[in-house]
Amino acid sequence: MGVVGSLHGRVVHTRRVEVLARQVAAVVPSEASIVDVGCGDGYLTYLIAKRNPQAHVTGIDDEESGIRQANAMTARTGLRNLEFRHVPAGG
Repeated sequence: MGVVGSLHGRVVHTRRVEVLARQVAAVVPSEASIVDVGCGDGYLTYLIAKRNPQAHVTGIDDEESGIRQANAMTARTGLRNLEFRHVPAGG
């Protein structure tokens, strides 16, 4: 995949995640506790937390690298209603 294909893929993925986050945020009660199982890099989880500031949102994944990315993003953004946890598969 070339540079254009890679860039296009990221843009399309980001747009899809943003649309999904908007749809989820619209139906989630304002003070809900939300768990995103298999959160990957945490971008969808972050957007849900950002759009629902009264909710508590937790992302879990079995890939430590994604959780590290997600925690770094949380630290940069300062969202206080968001956390990420590494949970090994099967446990």
